[in-house]
Amino acid sequence: MHAVPDSPGESAPAITIDEDILPLLPKYIVFMRQYCEEARAACRERNHDVVARLGHQIKGSGGSYGFPPISRMGGELEAAAKAGDSARVESRIEAILAYVNTTVASLVPE
Repeated sequence: MHAVPDSPGESAPAITIDEDILPLLPKYIVFMRQYCEEARAACRERNHDVVARLGHQIKGSGGSYGFPPISRMGGELEAAAKAGDSARVESRIEAILAYVNTTVASLVPE
């Protein structure tokens, strides 16, 4: 098990990741970046239904891979999209990407 912070910049570990998940992380990172790019494009087109669906998928993936913060942020993305709040959608996309690019990426085996 690997302990990782709940969010970038935190020093105290808040969650643990199962060793079996570690080899899957490189592809997970690619998928998360793709989801975020799709959500960003859909937001620019004001297609909040697509953003909400992607937020829901991100929320589920966080639970499947053992990243509760991703689940929380995916849920926030979904809610922002349903509310039509484009600024909040962009904020949540950036937060998800920051977590993926720092915390998740730091766990990728070399």
